[in-house]
Amino acid sequence: MRAVLGWIAIVQLLWAGSARADELATLALSQAKAFYQALDYERCLKRLKRAGTLKLSEPERAEVALYQGLCGAGLGQSKAARKSFQRALELDPQLQLPLGTSPRIVELFEEVGGKRRTRPAEAPAVAAAPAPAAPAADVPSASPAEPPAVTPGLKPAAPPVVTERPAFLPQAQPPKSGVVRAMPYVLGGASLAVLATGVVFGVQARSFESQARGAHFDSDMASFNRQAASRARTANILFVGSGVVAAATVVSALLQ
Repeated sequence: MRAVLGWIAIVQLLWAGSARADELATLALSQAKAFYQALDYERCLKRLKRAGTLKLSEPERAEVALYQGLCGAGLGQSKAARKSFQRALELDPQLQLPLGTSPRIVELFEEVGGKRRTRPAEAPAVAAAPAPAAPAADVPSASPAEPPAVTPGLKPAAPPVVTERPAFLPQAQPPKSGVVRAMPYVLGGASLAVLATGVVFGVQARSFESQARGAHFDSDMASFNRQAASRARTANILFVGSGVVAAATVVSALLQ
């Protein structure tokens, strides 16, 4: 019983190895064809050499020889290409070159007995039967329309002139007057003038404050303090006004 099981295992291993070899051979041949399509003849020959060492069927061996001839012809080795083509035709006399093969390689293939690939005949076109004509209805024939009468000396009216402005064009803005254009400069000058006046009043307030500190009499001190407070209040008002006019200057410049 054990001997029978052993023989069964050996047969399974041999069968698996044979199937694996068939897959490797098919894969190597497919890779060789891909290299040939990419015009990489040297790598194609290497894969064909690898496929030749594996188990191949007779049609596959014929394809290996055929592509060896194609690669040889692509590399300029005409003698080697003829031998490969001859060996391929010995294995399969009905073998044909792939579509798109250059005429020079086709001539080499035909020299050793190969057949030129023929395109399948196209089916003749079947002409469609003409549709039966519809019976003519009893319609009274209309007389041809007469052209309109042309009055001599009368010219056709000119097309109306379109004066409407296209919607995509912006409306033209009217030119601004000189006063409007000069407004930012006027306001800027006024702001500087108000600021300068406020500075003057501030300096006077400082001066009266210093005099109040050096006064020897209380009446003089009180008078100087009142004048300093008045000048300081006026300077603060002028500073605020200068800021407002400066803001108006900026707004006017942005609106130009």
